[in-house]
Amino acid sequence: MIEVYLNDAKMSYDEGEVYFMNAEFWAEDNCKSFKGCHIQDVSDVSYVYDTVGLYLFENEKDATMFTLKWKR
Repeated sequence: MIEVYLNDAKMSYDEGEVYFMNAEFWAEDNCKSFKGCHIQDVSDVSYVYDTVGLYLFENEKDATMFTLKWKR
């Protein structure tokens, strides 16, 4: 399983929510090996991020395409 992490750096909480949701929908539509995601609120333990998203892929090609599209 290949893990790709996204974060909401320099976004408001609401912008981050939309960002993670759009990334999930894009992965479902464009990556056959996408296996799901988990979004975690980390605001209690992080000074930089409110939320971190973990996206799981079986195929490195799909993970790379997702990373190119969504990583900031």
